[in-house]
Amino acid sequence: MTAGASAEHILWRRLLEVVDALAEPGATLDDVKAQLLALEEGFSHVFDPADQYAEYVAVLLCQALRRKLDAGVRAGVQQDEG
Repeated sequence: MTAGASAEHILWRRLLEVVDALAEPGATLDDVKAQLLALEEGFSHVFDPADQYAEYVAVLLCQALRRKLDAGVRAGVQQDEG
């Protein structure tokens, strides 16, 4: 197995962990955001979209979800204060 294939395997395993976290009844939003952030930090520069498009897009999706969750939480706090 090449280093790239290993990184791909790890990425998909980590994504399954995020899915499991979302399915847990006791999981908090912070738990999910932390997993998304860890995935983003670990894989943001690993995949080349020309060679590993699906993995590249999966990382971008995690980045976008985490940012949206962060923005939603901030907006919710502002609404509560306003």
